[in-house]
Amino acid sequence: MNKVYIKIPKRENFFYLFCQWHNKSPEAESGHDFEYAALYNKQDGLVYNAGLDFQETFPEAATGPKISRLSKTVNESIRTRLEDFVAQNQPDLSMRKVSEKGLAELEDYKKYQLEKDIQRYFLKGLGNSEDENQRYYDHEWTEEDLLDYLEDADGYIERTAEKIWSKRREAILLHQKRRELIKSGLEKLEAQADSPLHRQRKILYALRNSPAKMLNVTIHKDGVEYTFKTEATAVYRGTYSKFSMPIKEMYQFEALFGRSASYAAADIVKITYRGKSLYSAEAYKPQEPEEQEPESPKLTL
Repeated sequence: MNKVYIKIPKRENFFYLFCQWHNKSPEAESGHDFEYAALYNKQDGLVYNAGLDFQETFPEAATGPKISRLSKTVNESIRTRLEDFVAQNQPDLSMRKVSEKGLAELEDYKKYQLEKDIQRYFLKGLGNSEDENQRYYDHEWTEEDLLDYLEDADGYIERTAEKIWSKRREAILLHQKRRELIKSGLEKLEAQADSPLHRQRKILYALRNSPAKMLNVTIHKDGVEYTFKTEATAVYRGTYSKFSMPIKEMYQFEALFGRSASYAAADIVKITYRGKSLYSAEAYKPQEPEEQEPESPKLTL
Protein backbone atom coordinates (compact mmCIF):
# COMPACT_ATOMS: atom_id res chain seq x y z
CA MET A 1 0.00 0.00 0.00
CA ASN A 2 1.49 3.33 -1.09
CA LYS A 3 1.02 6.53 0.87
CA VAL A 4 1.23 9.82 -0.97
CA TYR A 5 1.35 13.03 1.06
CA ILE A 6 0.60 16.48 -0.28
CA LYS A 7 0.70 19.83 1.47
CA ILE A 8 -1.80 22.61 0.99
CA PRO A 9 -0.95 26.12 2.22
CA LYS A 10 -3.10 27.60 4.96
CA ARG A 11 -2.06 31.17 5.69
CA GLU A 12 1.56 32.16 5.35
CA ASN A 13 3.01 29.95 8.06
CA PHE A 14 0.91 26.79 7.90
CA PHE A 15 0.40 23.78 5.68
CA TYR A 16 -2.27 21.14 5.87
CA LEU A 17 -0.91 17.67 5.12
CA PHE A 18 -3.18 15.19 3.37
CA CYS A 19 -2.59 11.54 2.55
CA GLN A 20 -3.73 9.38 -0.37
CA TRP A 21 -3.64 5.58 -0.19
CA HIS A 22 -3.53 3.27 -3.22
CA ASN A 23 -1.81 0.16 -4.57
CA LYS A 24 -0.38 1.64 -7.76
CA SER A 25 2.44 4.13 -8.33
CA PRO A 26 4.05 6.11 -5.50
CA GLU A 27 2.52 9.27 -6.97
CA ALA A 28 -0.85 10.89 -6.45
CA GLU A 29 -3.60 9.60 -8.72
CA SER A 30 -7.08 10.69 -9.63
CA GLY A 31 -9.99 8.63 -8.38
CA HIS A 32 -8.60 8.29 -4.86
CA ASP A 33 -9.64 10.45 -1.93
CA PHE A 34 -7.23 12.39 0.24
CA GLU A 35 -7.55 12.23 4.01
CA TYR A 36 -6.39 14.81 6.52
CA ALA A 37 -3.06 13.78 8.09
CA ALA A 38 -1.62 16.70 10.09
CA LEU A 39 -1.02 20.43 10.42
CA TYR A 40 2.52 21.77 9.92
CA ASN A 41 3.66 25.04 11.47
CA LYS A 42 6.63 26.63 9.69
CA GLN A 43 7.34 28.98 12.61
CA ASP A 44 8.25 26.32 15.15
CA GLY A 45 8.78 23.41 12.74
CA LEU A 46 6.32 21.21 14.61
CA VAL A 47 3.53 18.98 13.35
CA TYR A 48 0.21 19.31 15.17
CA ASN A 49 -2.84 17.09 15.38
CA ALA A 50 -1.06 14.27 13.55
CA GLY A 51 -2.86 10.98 13.10
CA LEU A 52 -1.35 7.64 14.07
CA ASP A 53 -0.62 6.72 10.43
CA PHE A 54 1.40 9.90 9.93
CA GLN A 55 3.40 9.31 13.11
CA GLU A 56 4.16 5.73 12.08
CA THR A 57 5.26 6.88 8.61
CA PHE A 58 7.39 9.75 9.95
CA PRO A 59 8.45 8.72 13.47
CA GLU A 60 11.25 11.29 13.41
CA ALA A 61 8.85 14.20 12.87
CA ALA A 62 8.78 16.65 15.79
CA THR A 63 5.22 16.99 17.02
CA GLY A 64 3.56 19.65 19.13
CA PRO A 65 1.16 19.01 22.02
CA LYS A 66 -2.15 17.34 21.27
CA ILE A 67 -4.97 19.73 20.44
CA SER A 68 -7.01 18.60 23.46
CA ARG A 69 -4.13 19.38 25.83
CA LEU A 70 -3.41 22.62 24.01
CA SER A 71 -7.05 23.64 24.35
CA LYS A 72 -6.92 23.06 28.10
CA THR A 73 -3.71 25.07 28.43
CA VAL A 74 -5.14 27.95 26.40
CA ASN A 75 -8.36 28.07 28.43
CA GLU A 76 -6.37 28.10 31.67
CA SER A 77 -4.33 31.04 30.38
CA ILE A 78 -7.46 32.90 29.26
CA ARG A 79 -9.10 32.24 32.63
CA THR A 80 -6.06 33.59 34.47
CA ARG A 81 -6.10 36.74 32.33
CA LEU A 82 -9.83 37.22 32.97
CA GLU A 83 -9.25 36.91 36.69
CA ASP A 84 -6.67 39.67 36.30
CA PHE A 85 -9.33 41.80 34.59
CA VAL A 86 -11.71 41.18 37.50
CA ALA A 87 -9.06 42.20 40.04
CA GLN A 88 -8.03 45.27 38.05
CA ASN A 89 -11.61 46.41 37.51
CA GLN A 90 -12.92 45.58 40.98
CA PRO A 91 -13.88 49.22 41.73
CA ASP A 92 -16.03 49.26 38.57
CA LEU A 93 -17.77 45.96 39.35
CA SER A 94 -20.71 47.63 41.01
CA MET A 95 -24.00 45.76 41.35
CA ARG A 96 -25.62 49.03 40.29
CA LYS A 97 -24.36 48.32 36.79
CA VAL A 98 -26.09 44.94 36.63
CA SER A 99 -29.26 44.76 34.56
CA GLU A 100 -32.65 44.20 36.16
CA LYS A 101 -32.68 40.73 34.64
CA GLY A 102 -29.32 39.95 36.23
CA LEU A 103 -30.46 41.20 39.64
CA ALA A 104 -33.63 39.11 39.37
CA GLU A 105 -31.56 36.02 38.54
CA LEU A 106 -29.38 36.67 41.58
CA GLU A 107 -32.43 36.97 43.84
CA ASP A 108 -33.82 33.70 42.43
CA TYR A 109 -30.46 32.08 43.09
CA LYS A 110 -30.57 33.23 46.72
CA LYS A 111 -34.09 31.87 47.15
CA TYR A 112 -33.87 28.54 45.38
CA GLN A 113 -30.25 27.42 44.93
CA LEU A 114 -27.85 29.14 47.34
CA GLU A 115 -28.59 26.94 50.36
CA LYS A 116 -28.20 23.79 48.25
CA ASP A 117 -24.84 24.97 46.92
CA ILE A 118 -23.61 25.87 50.40
CA GLN A 119 -24.47 22.40 51.67
CA ARG A 120 -23.00 20.68 48.62
CA TYR A 121 -19.69 22.54 48.81
CA PHE A 122 -19.57 22.12 52.58
CA LEU A 123 -19.70 18.36 52.11
CA LYS A 124 -17.36 18.06 49.14
CA GLY A 125 -15.28 21.23 49.20
CA LEU A 126 -15.65 24.54 47.38
CA GLY A 127 -12.87 23.55 45.00
CA ASN A 128 -15.30 21.09 43.40
CA SER A 129 -17.24 24.04 42.02
CA GLU A 130 -14.37 25.28 39.87
CA ASP A 131 -15.19 23.08 36.88
CA GLU A 132 -18.84 24.09 37.03
CA ASN A 133 -17.93 27.77 36.96
CA GLN A 134 -15.41 27.56 34.13
CA ARG A 135 -18.20 28.05 31.61
CA TYR A 136 -18.05 31.77 32.36
CA TYR A 137 -14.41 31.87 31.31
CA ASP A 138 -13.74 29.06 28.87
CA HIS A 139 -13.60 29.72 25.16
CA GLU A 140 -14.48 27.07 22.60
CA TRP A 141 -12.01 27.70 19.87
CA THR A 142 -12.30 27.07 16.17
CA GLU A 143 -9.69 26.07 13.64
CA GLU A 144 -8.89 29.74 13.05
CA ASP A 145 -8.39 30.23 16.79
CA LEU A 146 -5.85 27.41 16.78
CA LEU A 147 -3.87 29.04 13.99
CA ASP A 148 -4.08 32.45 15.68
CA TYR A 149 -2.72 30.95 18.88
CA LEU A 150 0.13 29.13 17.16
CA GLU A 151 1.12 32.34 15.36
CA ASP A 152 1.01 34.58 18.44
CA ALA A 153 0.15 32.84 21.72
CA ASP A 154 0.35 35.87 24.04
CA GLY A 155 -1.50 38.14 21.63
CA TYR A 156 -4.24 35.57 21.09
CA ILE A 157 -4.80 35.08 24.82
CA GLU A 158 -4.95 38.84 25.42
CA ARG A 159 -7.36 39.50 22.54
CA THR A 160 -9.62 36.58 23.45
CA ALA A 161 -9.71 37.49 27.14
CA GLU A 162 -10.64 41.08 26.27
CA LYS A 163 -13.38 39.83 23.94
CA ILE A 164 -14.86 37.52 26.60
CA TRP A 165 -14.58 40.25 29.24
CA SER A 166 -16.48 42.78 27.15
CA LYS A 167 -19.15 40.22 26.25
CA ARG A 168 -19.59 38.45 29.61
CA ARG A 169 -18.77 41.17 32.12
CA GLU A 170 -22.17 40.95 33.82
CA ALA A 171 -22.15 37.14 33.89
CA ILE A 172 -18.67 37.16 35.43
CA LEU A 173 -19.74 39.73 38.02
CA LEU A 174 -22.79 37.67 39.00
CA HIS A 175 -20.61 34.59 39.17
CA GLN A 176 -18.26 36.39 41.55
CA LYS A 177 -21.21 37.50 43.67
CA ARG A 178 -22.53 33.95 43.92
CA ARG A 179 -19.09 32.75 44.99
CA GLU A 180 -19.00 35.41 47.71
CA LEU A 181 -22.43 34.32 48.98
CA ILE A 182 -21.35 30.67 49.02
CA LYS A 183 -18.12 31.43 50.90
CA SER A 184 -20.00 33.52 53.44
CA GLY A 185 -22.52 30.73 53.94
CA LEU A 186 -19.75 28.16 54.33
CA GLU A 187 -18.09 30.22 57.05
CA LYS A 188 -21.36 30.37 58.98
CA LEU A 189 -21.98 26.66 58.53
CA GLU A 190 -18.47 25.79 59.72
CA ALA A 191 -19.23 27.68 62.94
CA GLN A 192 -22.42 25.66 63.53
CA ALA A 193 -20.73 22.70 65.20
CA ASP A 194 -24.06 21.04 66.06
CA SER A 195 -25.27 21.01 62.45
CA PRO A 196 -26.04 17.46 61.18
CA LEU A 197 -24.04 18.37 58.08
CA HIS A 198 -20.85 18.15 60.14
CA ARG A 199 -21.72 14.51 60.84
CA GLN A 200 -22.54 13.85 57.22
CA ARG A 201 -19.18 15.27 56.14
CA LYS A 202 -17.33 13.11 58.66
CA ILE A 203 -19.15 10.07 57.28
CA LEU A 204 -18.18 11.02 53.71
CA TYR A 205 -14.53 11.36 54.68
CA ALA A 206 -14.64 8.07 56.61
CA LEU A 207 -15.97 6.17 53.59
CA ARG A 208 -13.97 7.98 50.93
CA ASN A 209 -11.34 5.27 50.42
CA SER A 210 -13.37 2.27 51.52
CA PRO A 211 -13.83 -0.59 49.01
CA ALA A 212 -17.07 -1.63 50.73
CA LYS A 213 -20.19 -2.36 48.72
CA MET A 214 -22.31 -3.18 51.77
CA LEU A 215 -22.01 -1.64 55.23
CA ASN A 216 -23.31 -2.37 58.71
CA VAL A 217 -24.93 0.80 60.00
CA THR A 218 -26.16 1.44 63.53
CA ILE A 219 -28.62 4.26 64.10
CA HIS A 220 -30.03 5.79 67.27
CA LYS A 221 -33.49 7.09 66.45
CA ASP A 222 -36.47 7.90 68.65
CA GLY A 223 -34.63 6.36 71.60
CA VAL A 224 -34.17 3.04 69.73
CA GLU A 225 -30.86 1.62 68.51
CA TYR A 226 -30.99 -0.53 65.37
CA THR A 227 -28.25 -2.11 63.24
CA PHE A 228 -28.79 -3.06 59.61
CA LYS A 229 -26.98 -3.66 56.34
CA THR A 230 -27.20 -1.15 53.52
CA GLU A 231 -25.49 -0.28 50.24
CA ALA A 232 -22.33 1.77 50.72
CA THR A 233 -23.17 4.04 47.78
CA ALA A 234 -26.41 5.11 49.46
CA VAL A 235 -24.56 6.21 52.60
CA TYR A 236 -21.74 7.85 50.65
CA ARG A 237 -24.17 9.84 48.51
CA GLY A 238 -26.12 10.89 51.57
CA THR A 239 -29.41 9.40 50.36
CA TYR A 240 -29.87 7.19 53.46
CA SER A 241 -32.74 5.29 51.88
CA LYS A 242 -34.38 2.31 53.55
CA PHE A 243 -34.78 0.87 50.05
CA SER A 244 -31.01 0.28 50.00
CA MET A 245 -31.42 -2.25 52.82
CA PRO A 246 -32.13 -5.97 52.32
CA ILE A 247 -35.89 -6.62 52.28
CA LYS A 248 -35.98 -8.32 55.68
CA GLU A 249 -34.15 -5.48 57.39
CA MET A 250 -36.24 -2.86 55.61
CA TYR A 251 -39.38 -4.47 57.08
CA GLN A 252 -37.77 -4.49 60.52
CA PHE A 253 -36.91 -0.80 60.10
CA GLU A 254 -40.54 -0.02 59.20
CA ALA A 255 -41.81 -2.06 62.15
CA LEU A 256 -39.61 -0.06 64.52
CA PHE A 257 -39.99 3.43 63.12
CA GLY A 258 -43.03 3.38 60.83
CA ARG A 259 -43.56 2.81 57.10
CA SER A 260 -43.02 6.45 56.21
CA ALA A 261 -39.93 6.83 58.39
CA SER A 262 -36.43 7.50 57.11
CA TYR A 263 -33.07 8.11 58.73
CA ALA A 264 -30.37 10.74 58.36
CA ALA A 265 -26.70 11.33 59.11
CA ALA A 266 -27.63 12.68 62.54
CA ASP A 267 -29.11 9.27 63.45
CA ILE A 268 -25.99 7.26 62.55
CA VAL A 269 -23.84 6.32 65.54
CA LYS A 270 -21.68 3.58 63.99
CA ILE A 271 -20.58 2.23 60.60
CA THR A 272 -18.55 -0.95 60.21
CA TYR A 273 -17.22 -3.00 57.32
CA ARG A 274 -16.10 -6.60 57.84
CA GLY A 275 -15.85 -6.00 61.57
CA LYS A 276 -13.73 -2.87 61.19
CA SER A 277 -15.11 0.40 62.54
CA LEU A 278 -15.20 3.15 59.92
CA TYR A 279 -17.19 5.73 61.84
CA SER A 280 -18.60 6.19 65.34
CA ALA A 281 -20.34 9.01 67.16
CA GLU A 282 -22.46 9.73 70.18
CA ALA A 283 -26.22 9.90 69.77
CA TYR A 284 -27.04 13.26 68.23
CA LYS A 285 -28.38 15.94 70.55
CA PRO A 286 -28.92 19.32 68.93
CA GLN A 287 -27.81 22.22 71.04
CA GLU A 288 -30.66 24.15 72.53
CA PRO A 289 -30.48 27.91 72.18
CA GLU A 290 -29.48 29.67 75.35
CA GLU A 291 -32.32 31.40 77.13
CA GLN A 292 -31.83 35.11 77.37
CA GLU A 293 -33.14 37.02 80.31
CA PRO A 294 -35.75 39.56 79.30
CA GLU A 295 -34.54 43.11 79.43
CA SER A 296 -35.92 45.26 82.20
CA PRO A 297 -38.29 47.91 80.94
CA LYS A 298 -36.72 51.32 80.71
CA LEU A 299 -38.51 54.43 81.82
CA THR A 300 -38.20 57.26 79.38
CA LEU A 301 -38.99 60.73 80.65
